[in-house]
Amino acid sequence: MEFEKRSKAEFGAYMQKIREEHNVSREELSKTSGMSVNAISKFENGTGDLPITSFIRICVALGIQNVDEVIYKMPE
Repeated sequence: MEFEKRSKAEFGAYMQKIREEHNVSREELSKTSGMSVNAISKFENGTGDLPITSFIRICVALGIQNVDEVIYKMPE
């Protein structure tokens, strides 16, 4: 399936999995990314939007240097 056709819920769940693989809590991610815990929670649950700038802030906070890897390694 093409990335563009993924739902917000699928992408949010995928990003939550990545966060958990890095052993980072939502609270810790909130502190390092500058985003609120509520915004992170809504995004991960598929009920909130994630602007590209926030996506990049999350990746930087998790130490992900190549954001393309996050997008293109998403399981189908």
